[in-house]
Amino acid sequence: MEENNNMEQNTNNSNVDSSTIGTHINIIKDEALKKREKKKFLITVLISVAVVIIVAITGLLVYRHFKKSNEITFDESYDLYQYFSGIRVDYKGKATITKDGDITKIESKEKIENIEDAPMYFGNNDNEMLTTQNMQIVFPRYKTKSYKLKFFTKITYDKDSKIAYYEKKDKKKVSLQDAFLYNGENLYIVFDNVNFKIDDKEYSLSPLSYIIVNYKDQIELYDKENDKYTMIDTHEKDVVIEIDGYNVNLSTDMYYKDNESVLLVKNVNNLKEYSE
Repeated sequence: MEENNNMEQNTNNSNVDSSTIGTHINIIKDEALKKREKKKFLITVLISVAVVIIVAITGLLVYRHFKKSNEITFDESYDLYQYFSGIRVDYKGKATITKDGDITKIESKEKIENIEDAPMYFGNNDNEMLTTQNMQIVFPRYKTKSYKLKFFTKITYDKDSKIAYYEKKDKKKVSLQDAFLYNGENLYIVFDNVNFKIDDKEYSLSPLSYIIVNYKDQIELYDKENDKYTMIDTHEKDVVIEIDGYNVNLSTDMYYKDNESVLLVKNVNNLKEYSE
């Protein structure tokens, strides 16, 4: 009898031990699963944070690069100036020019001002100018494709060779001989001595000068060599100049080559940037 009781007790203990062990194992499995899930969650969070940081840094770098490519700074040795409808405005000392869409701003002496898209000039160097907008570059003699010259391009006129040029990033000089620039609206920049007539009266422009043609109404001239700004009524006459033997009608935005007329591009921003 006693032996049977001991066997029964051992059986019960065995059942209890098995149940306890099973429960313990399940608890361990649950804890392990929770740890794995927690670890996965932490890894996911860390990856997400890392991605956000990388995106933020990339965005900041892109923004800085974009901002840098859309601004230019000149130190105190430069004296910039520009004309506003015949009125000369000078910017003394350090100046930063920024392009933001269609708006161009200049910051100098703690002042920020919107400026016109007409070119700027350097008071300390009468052989240089700066474009403030994208311009179509036209070589009527030997190039038929259309290209653009990017804003903030500094152009220099060599008085000895009588050739205008600009420098690329690699310091290579690109000649603008027998070329002119057009902004897609009514502004032209010339790099040669140009003459034209209105009502039998002759006018002239020197290299690095520009002309604004308001169709059938009025023209505005800035002659760089004489630092003179002139406004003239055209009396509905077309303004035609000659560059390298080719006639350019500034009133209709066309030039004539081999008895054919070539229309200048209006949407200059979409043109491929010129690189020789």
